[in-house]
Amino acid sequence: MSSRNSWQNKQSARERLKADRERAARRSKLRRRLGIGAVAVAAVAAAAAGVVFAGSASGSGEGDNWARIPADAASKPLKTPKNVATDGITVPYGDPHNANVLSVYEDPRCSICKMFEQTDGDEVRRLADQGKYRVEYHSATFLDRSADESGSRTALAALGAALDQGGVPKYLAYKKVLFENQPEEQTDRFADTDYPLELAGKVPGLKTPAFEREVREGMFVPWAVKTGKAFNDAKARDGKPIGGTPTVLLNGARLNVLTQTGPVAPTGFAAEVERAH
Repeated sequence: MSSRNSWQNKQSARERLKADRERAARRSKLRRRLGIGAVAVAAVAAAAAGVVFAGSASGSGEGDNWARIPADAASKPLKTPKNVATDGITVPYGDPHNANVLSVYEDPRCSICKMFEQTDGDEVRRLADQGKYRVEYHSATFLDRSADESGSRTALAALGAALDQGGVPKYLAYKKVLFENQPEEQTDRFADTDYPLELAGKVPGLKTPAFEREVREGMFVPWAVKTGKAFNDAKARDGKPIGGTPTVLLNGARLNVLTQTGPVAPTGFAAEVERAH
């Protein structure tokens, strides 16, 4: 298969995934309004392979009493977390002087991003430690599909607080914990600040009064909104939009990090990096 055909197949898979998620979100919202309890949601497609992963979700309206970030948080003045990259958006890892840049795009609510982090996250950082490249982590919030969803934005704002209070090591440790405890996409449980704060307790030294205040007040929600918009505008070296998560670029060129069964193995990721160099 040519690289062009491969890319077209991936784009088609991404479009099917987006359409499936939008249809599921509309069904879930309608059933909540009708008072119907739990609903089964299937067909979460792999972003670049077109393979279907089975899943389920609840639309019971369990979030009515959640602890939410203040409604006006997004309109407050922009505050950028300490330790963010010089662009004010991305999170850096590795030698800042390395000319090669690995760009990783992910959404906190993306189930396939979770799989990629758990499979290849350590390898991504190991190769950076070896000097193959430096990493720039980019975040998306496109899975907050409707006005009453905010889980991606809330989780990203909490990650901003981790970056602000504990630097990149705490950010990475917290991101790993959030993925390990990621709720089903349709529940939007990350929108409840009590849940990310509960998970922060799994990262030694992270859950300080200052961190908790930044999360509950939504201090970095404007930053999360700005970061999400930057993702929407981002393009690869081929001039086409990033389009979905997870997406990984090396010096702007797309890497093939997904297979028919999920993310590539760490050895496959390393081989893809070598191929693209």
